[in-house]
Amino acid sequence: MARFMEGTVTMNDGNTKKGYLEIPAYLDKNVSYRTEEKGKTQKLSINDVASIDIVHKGKPVKFVSTYVAFFKLFNTSEIKVEKRKFWLEVIKEGKRCSMYAAYSGWSPAAGPNGFANADVENEKYFIKKEGVDYALYFYMVLGKGGGHSFKLKKTKSIQKEVNLHFGKDCPGLFDLITVEDLAEKGFSLIVDLYDENCK
Repeated sequence: MARFMEGTVTMNDGNTKKGYLEIPAYLDKNVSYRTEEKGKTQKLSINDVASIDIVHKGKPVKFVSTYVAFFKLFNTSEIKVEKRKFWLEVIKEGKRCSMYAAYSGWSPAAGPNGFANADVENEKYFIKKEGVDYALYFYMVLGKGGGHSFKLKKTKSIQKEVNLHFGKDCPGLFDLITVEDLAEKGFSLIVDLYDENCK
């Protein structure tokens, strides 16, 4: 049964709709919306919606609709931008880049290249830099709840992704990450460090 939560939908033209909505999954092409909690359900296309805002367990949560991109398999010098938009949860919106996440119980886009099948819960993270109209795949955490439910560790795999995404415009970024700060703040730390230290 669909669970509708009170929230606000912001359309691409800037107009807002306050009412009740069902949080869309990463792959959904629409968001279900009602003006009243038990009213008639409307389907709003992802192509017409800029973002949705709700309050969950006392905390504001925001989702955006955006194009996503993945590095081509075995060739990190090229990327492929998907032709359709996806729903991503906002982890941190910075001045010059933002971090988003997509949680999946199982999906055909669960693999690290965005297309491999993975019958496991996972959380994919994406980075969207200023002036770019897509969010680029950054990292995936396997397991229930993904990166929202346990402390991240400063690993070589994270170092590889940080250097891949920021090596040209901020080559020393990974060295600024401390084990303690990453465990406390998660991937939002990368957005903060990039805004504060990189040109």
